[in-house]
Amino acid sequence: MKNDKLKCLGNPALETQRLNLRRLALSDAEEMYNYARNEEVARYTTWEAHESIEDARTFIDLTCQRYEKDQAGEWGIELKEPDRIVGSIGFVHLDPQNSCGSIGYALS
Repeated sequence: MKNDKLKCLGNPALETQRLNLRRLALSDAEEMYNYARNEEVARYTTWEAHESIEDARTFIDLTCQRYEKDQAGEWGIELKEPDRIVGSIGFVHLDPQNSCGSIGYALS
């Protein structure tokens, strides 16, 4: 199976009792920057700690472009109480031929 045949069904929102996993939006940039600038949060991720809110906006913009192409993107990890983004989770690697992949997350 080719990567172009792998559909992500629009990165659907997922809900638990305490969390919403949802698409990121540019309005989440400040909250993302608040956790992504922390070097301990970024320590084991594939990205460096954000140096400015522009880093968060760039990350979210790239993720939104992936949503538009129905490619695997990130989900924002949103606490229901208080209502705020505290991390993100997404696919680091996808292997459609073998129907498997790996997931990475950042959590403040």
